Amino acid sequence: MRLVTALLAALLVLVPLCGAEAQAPPPPPLIEIPTFNVPIIAGGKPTGTAQIRLRIRVNEQPAVAKVNKDLAKLQSAFNKFLYDYLGKRKPDEAVLNLEEIKAGLEKEARQVFGDKTIVAVLFRQAQLIRR
Repeated sequence: MRLVTALLAALLVLVPLCGAEAQAPPPPPLIEIPTFNVPIIAGGKPTGTAQIRLRIRVNEQPAVAKVNKDLAKLQSAFNKFLYDYLGKRKPDEAVLNLEEIKAGLEKEARQVFGDKTIVAVLFRQAQLIRR
């Protein structure tokens, strides 16, 4: 019985030490994307602006250099998507559908970099500014 108690005590001391050595991996890197200001046009006249600030999460640190190298290409794809998507909105829509926008931006990112580089597109800010 004393042997079992001694073994349990030793395990209780060793388990936290083992856990302290095993650290969680760092979160995937984030890359800031410059703000997009997309005009909202209704009836041929500007009625407002969609202002969207994004970050993208990449799968690992080496991908950061790859994304930064082709950031202009990604921004161009995002800009085209946002102009196309927001141009199809009904003029009386008061909110932005962030789920649809996120899905479209992630699709564009996959087309630019492939399926494994970009983990997620994250919104920092998304607002519709009326004139």
